[in-house]
Amino acid sequence: MGKSMVATSLAVEFARQNKTILVDADAECPNDHLLLSIKRKKHATCYQPIPKWDFKKCTKCGKCASVCKQNAIVFTKGKYPAFVKDVCIGCKACIVACPTGAITETKKEIGKIYTGKNYNVNLVSSELKLGELASGEVVAEVRKYSDKINKKVKVVTATVKGDNHDIGKNILGSLLLSSGFEIIDLGMDVDEKVIVDKVKETGATIVALSSLLTMTVESIKTVHEALIAEGIRDTVKLVVGGAPLNMELAKKLGADDFADDAVDGVKHIKKLAGL
Repeated sequence: MGKSMVATSLAVEFARQNKTILVDADAECPNDHLLLSIKRKKHATCYQPIPKWDFKKCTKCGKCASVCKQNAIVFTKGKYPAFVKDVCIGCKACIVACPTGAITETKKEIGKIYTGKNYNVNLVSSELKLGELASGEVVAEVRKYSDKINKKVKVVTATVKGDNHDIGKNILGSLLLSSGFEIIDLGMDVDEKVIVDKVKETGATIVALSSLLTMTVESIKTVHEALIAEGIRDTVKLVVGGAPLNMELAKKLGADDFADDAVDGVKHIKKLAGL
């Protein structure tokens, strides 16, 4: 079975439960869109830097050709260099080597990035222009774009002020990490100001708090009020867990949601994140 068949089959299976992005980095012969019956749309054009000569400044020294490892510059003594554009990979060595500044940078099109969706799979693929060699440039752009649309949801986890229990919080963090979330773990006995400052610093959209002691559950309300005071309560979802808590009490303390355990917490956080 080919790699494209394996990749698309796995993507479709993963997409049954989670948001799935399939990156087809085979720039020379992309075909995942065919297997997924996706009609792709052009998202962007990829360019590569290439040299441009000002022959009024060129002294016909040949240094540009001597540093070109791709043999894209052909030099004959006493003549201006000839440039084979399709062979150039954009290393810019000739620009650096030119002693008179006769070579500047321009660009050429080397490929395109396409996007599409089917079977709940978001596809990002690249296609190298016929005859081009620098597939790495196109693949790098595809990965950059896929990272952008696959931006991870940031979750701040902490055990509230006055509580030094962290087993449940740590399990939750590990499960969320394996589910593709970015975890900012503040540890145990965390002051509300530390939590608020970290939310502001990281742009986290979910705060998960643990309280295992009856005497510390009021700290949840303190965090809720601190977020309001800083004007960022509407930008985050607050989910809580711990033995003394239930959904009714969690709501009274200002939380958006309650989870019975770490596994349940992952389900609730995915829902809050819209995943």
